[in-house]
Amino acid sequence: MTLRNLEIFIEVYRKESITKASENLNMTQPAVTRAIKELEQYYDVLLFERYKRHLFRTKAADQLYSRAVHIIESLNMLDKELLNWDDSGKIKIGASITLGNIILPSLIQKFQEIKPKLDIKVKITNGQQLKNDLYDNVLDLALIEGTSYDDQLITIPFRKDHLVLVVGKGNPLSMKEEITLKDIFKEKLILREKGSVGRTLVDTIFSIHGMIIDPAWESTSTQAIIKAVSCNIGASILPKELVQIDRNRKNVIIREISDADFSRENHIVFHKNKHLSPALQLFINMCRTTFQ
Repeated sequence: MTLRNLEIFIEVYRKESITKASENLNMTQPAVTRAIKELEQYYDVLLFERYKRHLFRTKAADQLYSRAVHIIESLNMLDKELLNWDDSGKIKIGASITLGNIILPSLIQKFQEIKPKLDIKVKITNGQQLKNDLYDNVLDLALIEGTSYDDQLITIPFRKDHLVLVVGKGNPLSMKEEITLKDIFKEKLILREKGSVGRTLVDTIFSIHGMIIDPAWESTSTQAIIKAVSCNIGASILPKELVQIDRNRKNVIIREISDADFSRENHIVFHKNKHLSPALQLFINMCRTTFQ
C-alpha cells in the first residue's frame, strides 16, 4: 500500500466512478482498478460495491476516506512547511453567515497584518455545509454559531451570542410587554433555511416546547429576511448582532423572548485528523484571545 494508492482511492471515492477518476488522474482504468484492489487486499475489506457498472461506497470506504484525505494533506503540509510554506502558503477558513458578517472581516484583517504573504481563502455558508467541507478537507477550519456533537470534529468555544425576535414596526408584538414562544408561534414566520445553525436552534427550542414550526418563508439571506420583516410580511428570529448591523434595521423592532433561552456558544471547528500548522494555531489563538 502506497500514498499513491490513497490518492487514487480518494479520487474514486469522490467521483464514485473508475472512469471519471482515471480521466482526472490521467491514468488508465485498469491501473486505477488495480490500485483499488490492492487497497482492498491490503486491508482485507471491500471498499466499493460494484453493481451494473456503478460503484457504491461501503462503510469501510467512508472510514478510510475520512482518514486518507487528512493523511495526504498532512504530508503535503509537511513538504510545504519545510519550504517556509507557513508564511507564504494558503489556508482555507469558513464561517457561518452571522460570524462571517460580524467578526470574520476584522479577524482576517488583523491576521493578514501578521502574515501578509499568506493566501487566505474564505467561504461563508450555513453550518451543515461548513461541516461537510471540513469532512472533505475543503476547509482547514470554520467558525460556526453554536454546534452539535460530532465525533469527527474538534470544537473550541470562543464567544457567545443570542437570537431575538424581529418584527416590523406595525406588528402588534412590537408593543407587547412580554413575548412568549406561543405568541411567536401564532405569527407568520420568515426563517433561515434548513441546515443553518440558527434555524436548527429555533426548531429545537420550539420542538422542546411541543410546537413544530412551519415557516411561510425560508431564505439563505438574512438581509432578505430582515427586509421582508420590515415590510410586515412576517416575524423572524435572528442573531441580535446581525440585525443591528443590517441597513434595514431602522424599520424593524428587536424584542427579547421571555420563556426560552436563545443564547448559544460559538465555536472554532476543525477535523480531528487535521494537521494544525503554526498559522492555523495562530488564527485559533487570535480568535480565542480577541473574544475572552
